[in-house]
Amino acid sequence: MAEFTYNATKHNATGPAPFEADMGRVTRLPRDLLAPTVRTHSESAGQYAQRMMLDLRMLRERLEEAQFSMTVEANKHQQPHPFWIGHQVFLDTRKLPGAYVNMAKAELGKSSRKFQHLYVEPFRLLQEAKPNAFVLHIPKG
Repeated sequence: MAEFTYNATKHNATGPAPFEADMGRVTRLPRDLLAPTVRTHSESAGQYAQRMMLDLRMLRERLEEAQFSMTVEANKHQQPHPFWIGHQVFLDTRKLPGAYVNMAKAELGKSSRKFQHLYVEPFRLLQEAKPNAFVLHIPKG
């Protein structure tokens, strides 16, 4: 019932409910999925396909608008970095798997986040991949 309720509720980003966007009609009760209500007007297959294409175009436009507004909101607090190519930086290990950080313990099968170093090495910045992302020079081994 929770899944049905979610799929029958209007979506903030797209406008129509997921059921309406997918099937082209509003589904109020779970039984409507099995036995659709009788339509009050007839619609040919061509008209239905054209209506669904228009709906799809509208959904894409609304999702692009939502994505743009989310990007703007996420980047509001982004600050310029003080790093340049050639600088050396420490690598934050919180997002890395434990085996990459504690190689000696990983070989023994005892890698643990609890004992993981928070930052490793100073690595040299090779190139700027994106405005706030760099490629690091990490030696083999």
